[in-house]
Amino acid sequence: MASCARILAAGRADFIITDTFTLQDVALQSGVWDKLAASDKIFTEKTNHLIIGKNTKGGAEFLEKFNAALREYKKSPVFFTLVDKYGLAETIR
Repeated sequence: MASCARILAAGRADFIITDTFTLQDVALQSGVWDKLAASDKIFTEKTNHLIIGKNTKGGAEFLEKFNAALREYKKSPVFFTLVDKYGLAETIR
C-alpha cells in the first residue's frame, strides 16, 4: 500500500481505492500525504486490482493478457466454486 501511495504521489497512477485512514497512515509514513487528496465519493464495491506502472516495459501487453485470461477464468466452474465457497457473489459483475 505504501508503494501505491508513492506511485500516486509521483503521478504514475491516477487514483487508488482505499479507505482514508489506511491511505493517511501509509502516506504519512511515506512522506507523501501532502501530495494526495481524498475523494468525497464512497466506493462500496469490493474489488481487487492488478497494478502495473504506466512506464513498465511490456506492461500494457501483460495487462491485456492478464485481463483476457481472467475473463476466461470467470467462465469456469472452478471460479464459481470459489465464489460460492467464500461468499463473494456480491463482488462480481
